[in-house]
Amino acid sequence: MIAGPPLTAKSQRERILSALREAARRGEGVSSTTLLYALKIRQFPTRIFELKAEGFVIESHQHSETRLVTYFLKSEPSERKVTGDWFAARGQQRPTGLPLFDMAVSR
Repeated sequence: MIAGPPLTAKSQRERILSALREAARRGEGVSSTTLLYALKIRQFPTRIFELKAEGFVIESHQHSETRLVTYFLKSEPSERKVTGDWFAARGQQRPTGLPLFDMAVSR
């Protein structure tokens, strides 16, 4: 078992990015309700965090009365940063293959 984002995470990020790009062309943002109900992405905050880690500049504005959030794509990186498993990025394997137990094994 390998920890990390689900297999659908990449396609979810791409769907969110497509919605953000389309909204940006219109000078608008994408609401959290759109991401949750229209695109059916329950973990959209995590996917947006991952897009930011790849170098996308995404601003969020929370509406004070409704507490809903709207996301705005401000800029894109010239080249996407590679993100993923900390161990894999360093050419290492997890000691146990179970992330929650890796710290205990290394002690």
